[in-house]
Amino acid sequence: MYEWMDEGNEKGRDLIPVSSEVYAARIALLGSIFSVLGDGLSAIAAGMALQQAEIESAQEAKELKEADDQSKQVEALQKQIEQLTKRIESMEKRTS
Repeated sequence: MYEWMDEGNEKGRDLIPVSSEVYAARIALLGSIFSVLGDGLSAIAAGMALQQAEIESAQEAKELKEADDQSKQVEALQKQIEQLTKRIESMEKRTS
């Protein structure tokens, strides 16, 4: 194989033979570079996915706590209603 390589002469560039091993090494280097870049992008994507999962988990926990708080409030209101109902019934019995 041949490649244009600058030999530093004033006439321009000369055609110099380059072995297939050199091309194979260059391709291997490029492959390694792309692989490292791909691994880096994969790591970034995994980090972003983890961050999103943590946000969603925190949001879920917050929603569960709010639902539990609302349930407790409903139970407390129900208890108050029952107490008031009993008082009204006892007042009605007294007046009748």
